[in-house]
Amino acid sequence: MNKIVYSFWTAPLQKRWAKHKKDHDLEDILQSSINCLYLSVLYAKKWGFEVEIVTDLESVNYFQDLPVDHLSTDLTFLDYNRTWTKGKIFAIAKQTRPFIHMDWDVILKKKEVVHQIRQCTSDVIVQSIDTLVFEDHLAKSNDITFEDVKNIKWLVDFKPHAVEEIIRTYDAVCNTGIVGFNDMKLKDSYVSNYLKCLEVSDTTTWVDSSRVIDQYSLYCSVKANNSSVEQILPDKDTIQERANAIGYTHFAHISKYTRTIQDKIINKINEEFPQYGYLVNSKRPIKNLIKLSLCTVVMNRFDHLVATLENNVKVARQFRGQVDVNVLDYNSTDGLEDYLFDQDWFVQGIKDGLLYYYKNTTAKYYHRTLPKNAIHNLAKGEYLINVDADNYVGPSFLTYCITVAENEKNFFLRPTLPSAKGSLGRIMVHHNDFKKLGGYNLKISNYGYEDTEFSLRLRKLGIRKIDTPPHLCQDTIDHGDHERIANEKPRTKIRFEDALEDSDYENKMMDFELYPNTNQSADIDLYKIDHTKKRNKVYDTSTHTLDRAI
Repeated sequence: MNKIVYSFWTAPLQKRWAKHKKDHDLEDILQSSINCLYLSVLYAKKWGFEVEIVTDLESVNYFQDLPVDHLSTDLTFLDYNRTWTKGKIFAIAKQTRPFIHMDWDVILKKKEVVHQIRQCTSDVIVQSIDTLVFEDHLAKSNDITFEDVKNIKWLVDFKPHAVEEIIRTYDAVCNTGIVGFNDMKLKDSYVSNYLKCLEVSDTTTWVDSSRVIDQYSLYCSVKANNSSVEQILPDKDTIQERANAIGYTHFAHISKYTRTIQDKIINKINEEFPQYGYLVNSKRPIKNLIKLSLCTVVMNRFDHLVATLENNVKVARQFRGQVDVNVLDYNSTDGLEDYLFDQDWFVQGIKDGLLYYYKNTTAKYYHRTLPKNAIHNLAKGEYLINVDADNYVGPSFLTYCITVAENEKNFFLRPTLPSAKGSLGRIMVHHNDFKKLGGYNLKISNYGYEDTEFSLRLRKLGIRKIDTPPHLCQDTIDHGDHERIANEKPRTKIRFEDALEDSDYENKMMDFELYPNTNQSADIDLYKIDHTKKRNKVYDTSTHTLDRAI
């Protein structure tokens, strides 16, 4: 076995700690975990192993400077419910030749353990085979009890699919802090059994089955296939002595997050691998982060905006200043402003500079492009993202946008038909490109075609379209077509019975112009409202700099 695979899935780290250890700083937890992986990978490369890291878009940038052979983001779109070992299984599932998977807090410090791994000819190698603890009060934090296994078996028995290997009851589990396979069919059996049990873990709230189905299902597969097993630490009575002798370290659950252990990890990296010391030292250069601005226009869509905006602000806050939210209330008369300023999350968002709220008080009818251009021009982000009032924005979508922006140039993002129903207007464009084109076509005042027309002009300008994965944009509020045009100016000329079809048709019949706004007035009466409800007159909606209090 000459290949080591790591899986680093950010979502479980953030969500498990946020739920169970609220007194800990999540940023410190994430960085401490990453430091462990740094040291583990650097030792693995020192011993000449081929190394693969399977991670997600949220954390991939941390690992790009490591001397790894393969780095992928295959864990980005995994759904995290409670099963935190799922990322490991997906990383294991993709392997096609003998390998070992190591937890990122496992360190191979000496040649003795390296030699044992490389010379292993057994079907599978694991950290150890651990006996189940039959008395719950005797169990330590990482022990699996007989009661744990019994609960999982009971739940699995009531599922529609059978997991034959788990029918029998065994009194042991495989500790998979390190787990490797020479027998790839056994690996497939292990993955298959895990996935069959996955529904249990993801839908059960009264038992944390994540580690149980991982370690017990492997032991069951080993027994069912009469497979040979090699253990790194075979004798539990001398486990610490053996680990020290061969140079095998697996940090205990909480110890790796203590200042003492983190200082040792950082010192070891600086001593053993000084060329990578900048990864963990406080003087590590800070990356110039790309800034995104979410831009939303609303007119009398109270029910939609109060639902989506709170979510979108909460998600934007997770990105620590890299994403802001901009809302233009186009003279809504449904009580939206009063309601929002009664919400703590809304007022705090404005106070923190996370949320910007603009208000027009003169519009009689909704204009499809005029307020949209205003809010895009006022936004401060390097990239602008149009977000309709009925659209929920998720962290995976924003992470994808940031990652594309970091790796691509001269592009815009837009979802594709037909899977992006309700979010086709979610266009991300560079601020300079938006300015260069003059924004959306001001000649389009009623429903239809303004997003596609804008996309066509971007492409004519030489800006490349990248399709946003549709599943990142599907969380929208479903509603009837009448709400799309309820606030628009009534039309006098009707060709079709369907008002939306008629309006869309008329807009499509316009002559194409690359710069249709050259002689169009973009004036709009607008106020910027701060967290104290003080109104500031905006004197120029083509820039975000000109406003003053009235």
